[in-house]
Amino acid sequence: MHIALNPEEEEHVFHRMYICLDACRRGFLDGCRRVIGLDGCFVKGPMKGELLSAIGRDANNQIYPIAWAVVEYENLSSWKWFLGHVQKDLNIPYGADGWVFITDKQKGLLKAIDNTFQWQSIECVHDTFMQTGEKSIDSRSTKRGFGRLQRQVMR
Repeated sequence: MHIALNPEEEEHVFHRMYICLDACRRGFLDGCRRVIGLDGCFVKGPMKGELLSAIGRDANNQIYPIAWAVVEYENLSSWKWFLGHVQKDLNIPYGADGWVFITDKQKGLLKAIDNTFQWQSIECVHDTFMQTGEKSIDSRSTKRGFGRLQRQVMR
């Protein structure tokens, strides 16, 4: 767990909090693929903020929590802070070779991934999927489109 205080305040004022339980970290590293979903959502109620999360999928294809954080806003600064902790906890190398990140491309997230992991380029699966000739993503076209995509990649 890491708690950051706001450096601009004279009094100790809560700024951000990051949590990655050791059992979740070890379980993810030992039994899950190197695929991480990243997302943020609003925290409603008297204390406003954003909840950032990093999740994986286990061997039973169930959601597997890796880490989460409460931050002031979903922006480049908070995503870089969060991803820096995730990188350290999971020992993700610069370049992130062999790792896949699934995002909704919100509020600085792609730039934070690029800055944190020093990627040369980031490809969007949706753009690649649309190049297979399908017009939309629904269950039937998804199966056909990803089948074509898989055949192209396997060549």
